[in-house]
Amino acid sequence: MTNPSTKEKWQKVKEALEALALRIVTEPGVEADDVIGTLAEQATRKGFDVVIVSGDKDMMQLVNENVVLINTMTDTLSDEQGVVDKFGVRADQIVDWLALVGDSADNIPEVRGVGPVLRAGRSDRIRQAVGAEEVDLDRAVERGVEGHGRR
Repeated sequence: MTNPSTKEKWQKVKEALEALALRIVTEPGVEADDVIGTLAEQATRKGFDVVIVSGDKDMMQLVNENVVLINTMTDTLSDEQGVVDKFGVRADQIVDWLALVGDSADNIPEVRGVGPVLRAGRSDRIRQAVGAEEVDLDRAVERGVEGHGRR
């Protein structure tokens, strides 16, 4: 954050959070989503339910029986079923799903032939291509769909 305007805005946010007696947690050199993930994991191990407020689809991987996500971009709440409904995979498969469909925000290219099919919600075509009842993401990447393989 070298932009003075950004620094000033962040300072005002910090002051507002402190005025509300909310704790600010940062770790130099660690991205915010990693800090959030760590705190969510620690909280659930201690028996707390967690609500994460973020528009970052990477956060979907943290959703479980004790963690829900409120997407600030769509004003929606996602629980375990919500992740499946939106992406067609479980929360614990989100990292693999993003690796296949690509994620421009994180500079991850799609797997050619697989990514577009998953993005279109057509995981049935991948199941057909790899001959599996449930999508085996490792096998889908290895074989590709329509013979395209990896990008």
